Amino acid sequence: MGWVGLGLGGTGMINVDMVTIERKNGSLAVTDRYATDYAAPQSDVDLGGNESYTLVEYELPTDDKTYIRAKFWRLLDTGDPWDTVIAKEPGFLMSWAFGTSTSMSYHGDNVGMVQVDLNSTGSQESAARYSTMDILTYSHKIGQTLLWGIVIDIPLLTVLFLRTWKYFAITHAIISAVVGAFGTASLIIQTIICNLSNRIQPD
Repeated sequence: MGWVGLGLGGTGMINVDMVTIERKNGSLAVTDRYATDYAAPQSDVDLGGNESYTLVEYELPTDDKTYIRAKFWRLLDTGDPWDTVIAKEPGFLMSWAFGTSTSMSYHGDNVGMVQVDLNSTGSQESAARYSTMDILTYSHKIGQTLLWGIVIDIPLLTVLFLRTWKYFAITHAIISAVVGAFGTASLIIQTIICNLSNRIQPD
């Protein structure tokens, strides 16, 4: 593992306070950042803010970059406009991402979200590991399976078994329209997935 990023609050990439931990010359560098778009987040210093994190200690593997471990701290309320105020309350959202390169780069599928109870003294947390992209992708796969495995056969079945029925024509037309709508919805989801994939590529 080459770098790790954490997002404080928020549910995506836009207007989210972030911190990254990256390998730098045999050690680790902690950088206070803020994401304004689906692109690499800028440092708070570049945005006119302050570096609010202090690295306390860290551990790096000596073999194949399997992990990085770091301890760092910042104030709950730094007063920096680019920092989220960390409230001690249930349901605080944190996002995460990581990559294998030694500096921050596009994370691909290595991204997720976790909901933390900051009032708890234990380790109670509920993970939500599925991003919007994951949900859309899974929905598209399920829709394609239903469309080509089941739904597409329904108009054919009406022709085979109901063609002598007096309401066959209108029934067949309605079913065909529903199948067409199902296919259109699947196509729209695929288009959204492609557009999101293009947007979250780094500049």
